[in-house]
Amino acid sequence: MIIKYSANNIMTPKKPNSSERTENIKSVPLSGKNSNCDCVPFKKPFPNKPPEPTAIFDWIIWYPDPRGSDVGSINVIILFIWYGNNKNFPTPETEPTNPLSPYGLQKYIGEQYCKMFSEVYNLDTVSLRYFNVYGERINLEGAYKLVIAIFADQMLKGKPLTIINDGEQRRDFTYVGDVVNANILAATHPERLDGEIFNIGNGDNYSVNELADMFGGKKEYGVEVLEPFLTLADNSKANLDLGWIPTGDLPTWIKKYKQTLKI
Repeated sequence: MIIKYSANNIMTPKKPNSSERTENIKSVPLSGKNSNCDCVPFKKPFPNKPPEPTAIFDWIIWYPDPRGSDVGSINVIILFIWYGNNKNFPTPETEPTNPLSPYGLQKYIGEQYCKMFSEVYNLDTVSLRYFNVYGERINLEGAYKLVIAIFADQMLKGKPLTIINDGEQRRDFTYVGDVVNANILAATHPERLDGEIFNIGNGDNYSVNELADMFGGKKEYGVEVLEPFLTLADNSKANLDLGWIPTGDLPTWIKKYKQTLKI
């Protein structure tokens, strides 16, 4: 199996030259039953800039037809979509979506494109809804960096941890290694998925205040903004249909991450 990924991935450190980030494509060979799969990036905005309105698809995953044909299947993976302020927790894929930003709305539109391409052009697609991905090489810069990256950067600079709203908003944090595994399971699924949607979330959550306590810095509360109060994935569909089981433990990872950063 060959997974090709762009160097401007959200878990990749910033490169000195933006053109190098987009043109430098790396390959990771894997062995085993998934050895017939190629994953390549289709279009993804720079992590340090606001996303382009046309940036709909994040990954195209191609794998050859087992009969030897040059025509294979394509799975389009959507990075993230916001449910908005929904009321059902854990939140299933059937919950009505209500994106609270242009970014979230574009992700929803991407899902609709996937379904349409499956129905109209018989193209096999699948959409994965990521919940607050964290992990090694997390980018500490950019307009869309995770709160974990914000806190880490502030700790490194000796600044207080800035918290918007009251800090009681809760997030389902999902480890990047589990997200990679979800992509592989979706890309190599033995049956057609035809636009199916899967939540890729850890299935538990922590408040921003609890996260700040894990870092141990001084808290400083700031402005109030409109944002979902709580995210919590119902990942039972991914578990049942894809065999996906998340293993991430945020408190343990934060402790090791602090040791790595020496903070």
